[in-house]
Amino acid sequence: MVEGEGVTGRSPAVGLLMYAQLRRSSSRQESEKFLRKNRGIAIALGLDGVLDRTTIGLWKRRQEKVVKQAFRKISKMVRMLFRLGT
Repeated sequence: MVEGEGVTGRSPAVGLLMYAQLRRSSSRQESEKFLRKNRGIAIALGLDGVLDRTTIGLWKRRQEKVVKQAFRKISKMVRMLFRLGT
């Protein structure tokens, strides 16, 4: 898949990178293989197809700051929910 083909905005990029971080997948190749095996997840993340590792790497470099901020905010929300539940 060519970068940007069928993808609009940065939501799919951030979604993919967040998902990779949750899976503890740091390798572009690993992310590409996983998406090829699990096309439903690629679709749920807003992707029309599977990205190649070059595109994943470009997204990772470009969106790194946003992904870190989003991950921290989600972590805070989860901690708040745990505190409310106890």
